[in-house]
Amino acid sequence: MTMGFDPASLLRLLGLSAASGTRGALVLLVLGLAGRFAALPLEGSWACLARPEVMGALAAVALFEAWAERDDSMRELATLALAGVQAAGGAASGLAVASSLPPWAAGALGVGVALGTGWLRGRAHRLLAATRTEVADPRRWLSRLENGGAVGVAAAALLAPVLAVGLVAAATLLGLAIARTARAVEAAWRRPCPRCGASIRVEATRCPACRAEVEATSLRGEPPTSPSADRP
Repeated sequence: MTMGFDPASLLRLLGLSAASGTRGALVLLVLGLAGRFAALPLEGSWACLARPEVMGALAAVALFEAWAERDDSMRELATLALAGVQAAGGAASGLAVASSLPPWAAGALGVGVALGTGWLRGRAHRLLAATRTEVADPRRWLSRLENGGAVGVAAAALLAPVLAVGLVAAATLLGLAIARTARAVEAAWRRPCPRCGASIRVEATRCPACRAEVEATSLRGEPPTSPSADRP
């Protein structure tokens, strides 16, 4: 470990661990590729990330991670495993690049930032999942964008740490805006159950809380009318 505080290594840690909160194995793969082909100095035993067999294993885990994030059922089953990959990615990123910090501090900060990022994106995904329709699935679009986003932030963290932190900040603000918009859209498509007051979708014909049969309404809260409803 080198002596003295290096702001660049701290910014690099923040960028990489934040990206790990989205795709942990993919970020470690980027680190390995940079160490092997771009001569990025990796601290201590973390130089093993640049070994071909390690990169192959990371690529397999990254593929599983991307697939599990796109499938709702698989994502629910693999929640703990995905969180573990995120935490491992954050810790390894911190230990591999933050040479000016004590190992325990680099690892703890990496884990904290990765899990915090994962928690925030999880909230955004749940809100977007609630707005899914037969025509559009915003959460799936976001999952596809996150693959490239994680690679982009990781690459920026290695080449221009300040830019990486700026990208993370912009992504956080965008995520909060998405979550707020998704919450508003979902609220617009809900109404209180006339029997128990529970929040139900406007198109629902049965309340999931009290199981009472209700009449479906339109987005404006009016009962849907048939073409002959206005005829005498």
